[in-house]
Amino acid sequence: MPDHIAAFPVPLNAQKPSAALYQPILTVQSGLQKNRYALVPLKEIAAPFPYLQDSTDESFQALRQEVSHAIGWDFLGSLENAYLPITTPSLPEMQDNWLYTGRAFAVNPLPLPAGWMTLIREDIGGETYWRVYVRCLYQDASQGKPLNQRPWDLNARYRGDPRTYDLGGDYGPIPDGYWVDFTEWPPATVGSVCQP
Repeated sequence: MPDHIAAFPVPLNAQKPSAALYQPILTVQSGLQKNRYALVPLKEIAAPFPYLQDSTDESFQALRQEVSHAIGWDFLGSLENAYLPITTPSLPEMQDNWLYTGRAFAVNPLPLPAGWMTLIREDIGGETYWRVYVRCLYQDASQGKPLNQRPWDLNARYRGDPRTYDLGGDYGPIPDGYWVDFTEWPPATVGSVCQP
């Protein structure tokens, strides 16, 4: 964390902290226990259940705006899920699903096969982690940066090789173009975001 704080671009003449990215606006609803928040609809979001907990909806909209500005297109405008009602079954392999809380969202997987999103596998301490990179709309070096790691190809497991099937895929070639690391926000190259 100290490295991220030290690397954060601060204006040379900064005298006070910058303004918050969002201000929470809580809806008062009767019948809720103290410290409980209602679900509120997300505006202009395509999702099966476009709701989030009232304490998180403004931060999601701020993230959506920042990501859209950084990559040049609305990556978070269409979600696989934003909220999952308790009556809807979760995926079988998910024991604990934050989507039930209204405090999480699942990105739309369609940009992955379309070449607008890619995954970088990181194995740390016996655990597998994933970095999600999103392709920038403008490929003129005005936003994002080129990838320098080979992405993980999830579809490689279906090519008839038992080894790649057991591993869940294989490394693919490094794609061309300019990308932003959605996993680490704000991007490490803040100066390399969209400047329309």
